[in-house]
Amino acid sequence: MTIFERLRGNKKDKKSENSDVEELLKLALKSNDYSIQSKYFKKAAEQNPEYISERIKGVADYAYSKGDKEIAMKMWNFALEMHPEHDDIWYNKGCALLHEGKYSEAIDCFDKAFEINSKNTDALNNKVAALHRLGKIQEALTCVDNLLKIDSKNINTWHTLGVILEELKEHRKAIESYDKALVLDSDYVPSLNNKGNIFLSLKRYDEAIECYDKILKIDPEFSIAWLNKGSALILLGKNLEGKKCHFIALKLNPALEVKFAKGG
Repeated sequence: MTIFERLRGNKKDKKSENSDVEELLKLALKSNDYSIQSKYFKKAAEQNPEYISERIKGVADYAYSKGDKEIAMKMWNFALEMHPEHDDIWYNKGCALLHEGKYSEAIDCFDKAFEINSKNTDALNNKVAALHRLGKIQEALTCVDNLLKIDSKNINTWHTLGVILEELKEHRKAIESYDKALVLDSDYVPSLNNKGNIFLSLKRYDEAIECYDKILKIDPEFSIAWLNKGSALILLGKNLEGKKCHFIALKLNPALEVKFAKGG
């Protein structure tokens, strides 16, 4: 399916109401020239800016899903020219920039999305991720605090707070944050895994194993849990059980590096 076919297939119920706009879209997308595309998009926007921005957003989202990042970014920018108050477009553009490692630009997009729609907490969550990757820890923590004031039942926010606190070596507070996430969803594997890893690093091996066992009940093929459970067992002196877990981990994921601990 081409980009144009994707556009034609989007929102068919509105097509008859916007036949002139659709024709202008068709002309725009037949060209690879930015100035020509811009001319037709602007003509279409004169008739129905919100509709045209939504249609171009559909093209951008589809292009990005197919790996056409350059086309996607160009289309998101076009859509924002037509309708700059569309928070979803700012958000999607921000997600793409975050994925590409352009963290400062991503933050600008997430800020804009949240400014337009204060219910778009996903934008703030992703802003936290970008700040974290830039090493702006205090700003990230401030953003997390704001998020929790808006929505104290957001699993991702509690988990992210745990990750940041863990990096700051504030293990007790990190565990508390992971526990908050697990109260909301007791099967949330990322928090169970990170909590287990903290226990492992603190030599609280039985508690670590308890976390890994919970994960393996949820997902028996989670190789990292088998690996870390094996390490905890070996450190408890249960060498045979530990090596069996390592064997399972390697069978599930041969790329894993197993550092055999000495039992004591």
